[in-house]
Amino acid sequence: MMGENILYDCPFCEEEHYVQLKREQGVANIKGEIVQYDKIVYYCDIEEEEFCPRKLMDNNLLEARNVYRRMKGLLTSKEIKV
Repeated sequence: MMGENILYDCPFCEEEHYVQLKREQGVANIKGEIVQYDKIVYYCDIEEEEFCPRKLMDNNLLEARNVYRRMKGLLTSKEIKV
């Protein structure tokens, strides 16, 4: 599923232009269990490539961990902060 466009310094084109924020199903192994979560990546229309900067990787991993926590009846990271 495609989402909004954001201005970003694309690592493929090596220039700043609008890239699409793309949401898709991701799969991760958290503590030996496979979880499906909402993954976010950027998509360059010019090079037709997806990429995931470090900050997005961190957010995606946090989302996967939160899915795991919900599966196990644990508090999510947002619930812990409150």
